[in-house]
Amino acid sequence: MTFLMKFIFLRLLSLYVTLTSSSSHLFCAEAATTTTTAATTHKNLVVAAYVPEYRTGIDWMFFAQHVTDLILFSIEPLPDGDLKPYFPIDDEGPDSALVKAHRARNSTIGAPHLSDGSSGINLLLCVGGAGRSNHFRIATSTEKKRKIFLTNLIEIVTLKKLQGVDFDWEVPTTRSDVSQYQALLAEASVLLHARGLLLTATIHSWQDLGSNTYSFLDRIHLMSYDGRGGREVRD
Repeated sequence: MTFLMKFIFLRLLSLYVTLTSSSSHLFCAEAATTTTTAATTHKNLVVAAYVPEYRTGIDWMFFAQHVTDLILFSIEPLPDGDLKPYFPIDDEGPDSALVKAHRARNSTIGAPHLSDGSSGINLLLCVGGAGRSNHFRIATSTEKKRKIFLTNLIEIVTLKKLQGVDFDWEVPTTRSDVSQYQALLAEASVLLHARGLLLTATIHSWQDLGSNTYSFLDRIHLMSYDGRGGREVRD
């Protein structure tokens, strides 16, 4: 991020804080508990940012102070259940992206923008993405294959000391695909949550994974920039 971009970001943040503070003055007669409740609500909000392999030169410390989650983008599932990294998670040198991400996380332990008792921002590993989802169909086609896939994934997440997984199959196109994805997320939920890890999924605004599937997830990331319909705007 350039100095100018940082300046603009901070000015916008300052404007938000100013507007929020000004709004609170309009309700100054309310009980103090209202302010406390509002502060608690803000601490429970999630601000997630994706960091693709071609943006690892960001100022990690700066971003960590303004988000709750950094999502490392991404790794690609292979037909045999193995995983191909694009984000350089295997590079653990002193100046590697993964090490910088962990340093940034450690710098936010007890940070005021996080929920009370937080151990720092979450580092999630994204699986899939556009152009990196071609093998989901084969890798999830049977329970045995899904088990191999998830075993390999959890091994990586645990080894790299990350806080969870973000699935991004772009996109299931048949009923069979959707059914396999639902099974994958249900099985991942059991395995990840048993280890205290987060499970999220990224979907397009027009996708529907089914209400039962959403119950397995800690949250959904909606690609609102990729919508369809009469209100879509294109350059």
